[in-house]
Amino acid sequence: MLTMGLIESLTRLNRQRQPEPITHAKGAGARGIFIPYMTMKEYTRACFLQNAELETPVLVRFSRMMGRAGSADTARDVRGFCVKFFTQEGIYDLVGSNLPVFFIRDPEKYPQLLEALSPCPKTNIRDPERLWKFVSENPETMHMITWLYSDRGTLKSYRTMEGHSVHTYIWENCNGERFWVRYHWRPLEGVEDISRQEAEFLAGYDPDAAARDLAITLEDGRNIKYELCVQLISTKQSIESELSLLDPTVTWPEASVPWIKVGVMILRSGVENYREEVENCCFSPGRLIPGIHLSSEPLLLAMTFLSMDDERCRFGSVQGGNALAFLQQEIKVSDFGIKPHERKVFDTGQLAWRLQSMSEQEKNTLIDNMGEELLFVDEGIQKRIVDCLKEANKAVGTSLEKWLRL
Repeated sequence: MLTMGLIESLTRLNRQRQPEPITHAKGAGARGIFIPYMTMKEYTRACFLQNAELETPVLVRFSRMMGRAGSADTARDVRGFCVKFFTQEGIYDLVGSNLPVFFIRDPEKYPQLLEALSPCPKTNIRDPERLWKFVSENPETMHMITWLYSDRGTLKSYRTMEGHSVHTYIWENCNGERFWVRYHWRPLEGVEDISRQEAEFLAGYDPDAAARDLAITLEDGRNIKYELCVQLISTKQSIESELSLLDPTVTWPEASVPWIKVGVMILRSGVENYREEVENCCFSPGRLIPGIHLSSEPLLLAMTFLSMDDERCRFGSVQGGNALAFLQQEIKVSDFGIKPHERKVFDTGQLAWRLQSMSEQEKNTLIDNMGEELLFVDEGIQKRIVDCLKEANKAVGTSLEKWLRL
């Protein structure tokens, strides 16, 4: 005989898990505090950055961009590095990833990018040719590829992973002065990557290697620390090329825009209930507090809408915080009047700068990792990838060409 208590228990089972998000489905979380090194009131009126003695509670979620439940933590992928600040003026979400750039700048291409990264719809098996076809047709992705297919694309510990906002935001101080800003998290234990071979071994030996390492470290009573740094440029400053300021496919050179140390985040404990505190926790770039705004970067605005719409689809509403503040901004989307051929020259220049900055060992690793996937891809795609590399760095392109025996 069915009792009301049993019926309630059965209905809770059906509703126990929310649908997985499109990206960053598999993750790990931790709690801690953030403490500024000094006041940043010269640049922003964000309340948690005004007082060097103020401790702000935080929740951090690390994740794999294309990792589903049960996938390996160490597989080659983009990692999410998202921090939720519980400030006196509301919740602020700082959304980022472990790589400093993204594949694309045009939000129109985002659905195609996800299709390229997703398993083949016919077999539900990942097909590398889908991604490399997209890359060969969209040369701006090559800068991201040099990061993803370096050893930064594989890792076994979130404790030694960098974080970057990738997108450009705006800080505003009490005088109304504004600054473009990009964020960076630096692990105080140092950055550590692993090779493709070690990542493949760990994927079979312990698919949850990174999440397990995080949990064990915190359970042992050891703190995990990350230093927050920012790059700042006044919105009134005359910039030689504004093209790079609002472009997530490029980095701001440290030599021109140095990293400023802002504060330290100390993770002290895991969570009590993973499903409630981490799996059901949503992050959005649009969850803002006074003193921090979105820039008019098109992809950032698209990702803000996408993240909030995902919350509505999964939970029926948008979670707490000043989540709709971005809708109050006056948005003017602009490409700075850049012509297609000028954009191509710019992309090639960025790729050339990136390849030039890599050591010979890093270049060899990149070629080996790319070649291992490209080997069984259509030859026409292979040649387009090689030609793109040759335009930026003839030696690197030729090395990949020889690796593929073209």
